[in-house]
Amino acid sequence: MSITFKLDINWKKRSGLWIIYVLFLIISNVITMVYQRNVTISSYIVFGALTILFVAFGVYKILYYFNLHRKVYVELQEKQLSIYRGNLLSRRTVPFDQMKRAVLISKMILIKLKTDKEVQIHTEWISERDSQALQRELKNRLGENAIFS
Repeated sequence: MSITFKLDINWKKRSGLWIIYVLFLIISNVITMVYQRNVTISSYIVFGALTILFVAFGVYKILYYFNLHRKVYVELQEKQLSIYRGNLLSRRTVPFDQMKRAVLISKMILIKLKTDKEVQIHTEWISERDSQALQRELKNRLGENAIFS
């Protein structure tokens, strides 16, 4: 069972904020470079390179948030649960036999492991239907140790 991020206005808002950031960065850096006096070519090159780097990062974040609803957030497999942690980090895998307890707290499912570590699943990032299905599946796997009310 695969659960994707829900198509939410918050992801589009975050993407929009990154668009504003990139535009502000480009405009302010162009104005700064135009009004500089007595600056060497190497300063322009360094300033231009940093501008390109920050703009590239901003474009990466824009595309990340625009496409987030297509990514699988939680994947339930036969023996483990896999949670998305971003493009740069690998997925967090949690074997079901390592789970001690699962509890719904506010807008998050908190899974307590036998090693006393905790894993969080943000239910506000997935649809209500997917959240209910995930809770049912965890209840089936963990029995009385899954507390959802």
